[in-house]
Amino acid sequence: MAIEPLASLFVEARISVSESTTAGNHQIIVKVDRDDGQVSFTPLSLTINRDYALSISNEIQNLSGINGQYVSFQIAVANTGKLPMNQVGIKLDLPYKWMVQGVNPGKMSLKPGENGLFNIQLAIPASQAAGNFQLKATAITGNTSSPVKIIPVTVQSNHSYLFWVIALLVLAALSTLLYFRKHGRR
Repeated sequence: MAIEPLASLFVEARISVSESTTAGNHQIIVKVDRDDGQVSFTPLSLTINRDYALSISNEIQNLSGINGQYVSFQIAVANTGKLPMNQVGIKLDLPYKWMVQGVNPGKMSLKPGENGLFNIQLAIPASQAAGNFQLKATAITGNTSSPVKIIPVTVQSNHSYLFWVIALLVLAALSTLLYFRKHGRR
């Protein structure tokens, strides 16, 4: 990126901080390289507070469903911050055509250190092929969100349609047999 002489440039940086980073003041060193090879370092101060923090506190294992049916599970959300949080909800990123049938409660309030449970019901479309899929869940409130939690889901095929196909084939064979018995071959 080139900057004209005596000009200035506004640079916006988005910094991701892991949950294990301690609260307090941290120093970041920014390295700037010029075209002529001169290098300069600029210290920046970053203040991390843990007043508002959410996390999804349960591990969901072995979640499975059958295509054309519903799957239900619970997501536990924890307020890991120092201040109470209101209007905490769940955001789900689902595979194509999957639908949320219900989230109970829709929103909740959590005091510091408190956990809450969301009961989730999803509809798996009948056209969904069997396989392994991933749901992505995030707890959100205002400008605060938890890290994304990936939930593996195994979908199995509903075999009841095979009985209908076999029954239709048997019915077609019987009707053909009866037709030729009554009218004979021509």
